[in-house]
Parts: sequence; C-alpha cells; structure tokens
Amino acid sequence: LYVRQRVRRSVTAQSGSNVKSVTVTTGAIKATVSGSGTLESEDVVDLTVPSTVKVERLYAEQGDAVQAGDLLAAVNTSTVLTSLSSVQDSLDSLDTQLQSAAKNTVSSTVSAGVAGRVKAVYAEAGDNVADVMYDHGCLAELSLDGYLALDIDAGSLNAGETVTVMTSDGKTWEGTVNSVKGGTATVLVSDDGPMAGDTATVGAQSGTLYIHAPLKVTGYAGTVSTVSAKENAKVSASTTLFTLKDTSDSAKYDQLLEQRADYEELYQKLVKLYKDGGLVAEQSGTLETMVSLDDLVVDTDPLTDTTLATLDPGETMSVTISVDETDILSLSVGQEVSLTVESVGDEHYVGTVAEIDTTGTSGSYSAKITLDRQKGMLSGMTAKAEVTIQGVDNALLLPAEAIRKTSSTAYVYTAYDAETDTLDGMTEVTLGLTNGSYTE
Repeated sequence: LYVRQRVRRSVTAQSGSNVKSVTVTTGAIKATVSGSGTLESEDVVDLTVPSTVKVERLYAEQGDAVQAGDLLAAVNTSTVLTSLSSVQDSLDSLDTQLQSAAKNTVSSTVSAGVAGRVKAVYAEAGDNVADVMYDHGCLAELSLDGYLALDIDAGSLNAGETVTVMTSDGKTWEGTVNSVKGGTATVLVSDDGPMAGDTATVGAQSGTLYIHAPLKVTGYAGTVSTVSAKENAKVSASTTLFTLKDTSDSAKYDQLLEQRADYEELYQKLVKLYKDGGLVAEQSGTLETMVSLDDLVVDTDPLTDTTLATLDPGETMSVTISVDETDILSLSVGQEVSLTVESVGDEHYVGTVAEIDTTGTSGSYSAKITLDRQKGMLSGMTAKAEVTIQGVDNALLLPAEAIRKTSSTAYVYTAYDAETDTLDGMTEVTLGLTNGSYTE
C-alpha cells in the first residue's frame, strides 16, 4: 500500500494538470521486423570466353541494353580451332586413363605391416571397410612394445617400482611404474593377457587399461571377406589380418570423369564460339561491366576463363536488412515482406525472405529479401522492408503511454480526482503485442 501510494503521488506530481484520458478500443495490431538496405541486382551472370581464345573486337559497352542472341564480341577463329584441337587431345588422354583406372583395385589383403600383438578387432566378415573406418578409425589395433598402460593417482609410488595390477576378472599381473608426472603414475603391464579397455586396480586406485604404443590397421575400399586377426595373438609384419572382396578403386575413376566433364563443357563452348563467330548474349539484360581490348591477355590454360562482361537480366533485385537478436528467430525463409523504395515512389511492393544469416555478431543478424524488379528500381537505391511476424484481430488496445509498468506487472489508472489532482483506480492489466504506439 505504501509503495502504491508513492507511485500514485509520483505519477500525479509528474502529470500535474496534464492528465489525459483515453478509451480502450478494439482493433487489429501486428508485430513487425523492419529494416532498410541497398537494392542489388540478382542473378547477374558473367559472360566469358576460354582464356586461350583471342578476342578481336567488342560490339557493346558498359550500360548497353542487349537482347538474347546479340553478338557482343568477335573472336579469332584460328585460336578457337587451336583450342578445340588441344581439348580433343585432352579428352583422348583422359579416355585412355579412364580405361586404366577402371581396372584399378586395392589389395585384397590387409596385413599387419609391423610386428606386434592384436589387442582390438573391429571389422567383421561382411562389413564395409569404409563404414568400419568411419565408426572406429581403423580395422584393428596392435600393441607394438608389449605393454598396456594404466594411469592412476601417484600417491607414494615412484618410477621403477614394482606393483600388482588386478584386472576386472580378478586375475593379478605384475606391473611397473613407468613414470610419475603431475601427481599421476603410469603403470605398465604385459599386453599378453590383459585387454585394452578393461578396468584395473593398483591397491586402492583404479583406471582403464590402454595400449601403450598402439598401431591402427587401416583400409579404405572393399568389403571384409574373412577375418584372420585374433585378439591377443602375436603377429609379424607380413601376417594377413583381413581378406577383402569388391576391391575396385573408384576414387581415381571418378576424379577422371569429373575432369572429362569439364573438358566436355569447354568443347561445347568452343564449338558455339566458332559457329557464332564470337560471344553471343544468352539472355536479354543490361551490361553492368564490359572490359576493354587492352586489358585482355591470351592464356595457355584452356580451363580458365576470361570474363568479358557481366549481364544483369533485370528481373530480380534483393535487399539485405539487419535484424536484432530478439527478432531473428521470428523470421523464416518464404515469409512475405512489404517494401517501399522512396526514390521510386510511395507504392508498396511484395518481396520474400530468401536467406537468413544466423552467424551474427554483437547480437545483430541479417536477412536477404528478394523482389521482382519494377520500373525505376536501380542498384544502390535504399529500400525499406517490413515483415509481419505476428498479428491479432479484434484486440483490446490502449496507447502505450497509458500503461504503467513495474518489474513484475503492468497497470492503468481508471479514475482521476480533479479536486485533489490525484489518480486512482489502479487496475492490473495483461499485455500482449505492441507496435510502439499501441499495446494489446
């Protein structure tokens, strides 16, 4: 009651004779995310020729409007033919390599590689080698120096001291303290018997046994046919641990196919240049950029391109707006957006949220909005965007300034005594959406 009186006096003192009275109204209210940014052209394409082709003449300039089928640049046909010959030689060479690669296979056996003791076998007959490698990082693990290790609290243990190690099955093994560092003692025990991953104890201390000097046996292709590796078995460098089937190696073959696809695309491009006599616009639009002949240099790599021009089809534009962290989760790709471009007029245009960048910094994120290009829109113009993220019809509305708030609630005054110049009738209200001016 005391606090309420203090608040009432404070509000009355602030308002004085400027008390305003408002009536609750019914209407629609919506919450929006808004922002502004610069219009940019979308779907701009680079118009290129292979770097081995010499350009002899340009028929268009920056800013020109061109139609699909217009000749933009003339090329030297002899350099086109030379490039075609070179590309054909490359295709023939790749075909030869593909024939050889189709016969490539990995070894059908996997051997130990070095002498040691098998302590873990992960692959089973029928397993895909790549799947086992993904799950375990290897097909099997060997111990190379004859020891498993155990890390425990050092206590009073010293390096070189002999200890008794007990495994989970109750068996005991003689161990040696190999080192003591930072309060931790590493105890070594023979790898002939105890298994890696087992829990072992030394006195009152316990830990997990691991391979002291491990070697991972790996592979990358094929299917496991038979498993010769046995846990705890001693093996030599040439011991076969696994035999494989379906060992065809497609990695090199696939790489060559990708290279051939690049040359096939280049070949078609050169044929078109030769037939058209130069570079032809594939679609209508405006040339945003155009090089000069003095800047063009003929190269020797047929797979590199020289960009002669950039073409704006003039169909779609975009604007990127900043979004506060409190609103970013309310946006979704595909949401409808209302946009205005003051330089063009007061008309509202409809756009769509195309991308949302959630890798923000300092609580600020961004959203990319696309819209159909309208007459008068130019790159660089400022566009304002508004996205409706929530709306309520038939809401009870009050001007935001009529609502008082505390740390835990909100309320309004419903009475005023003009004689004493005091507010009364403090009534708690539940708030909904607000647009800054009105609140539900």
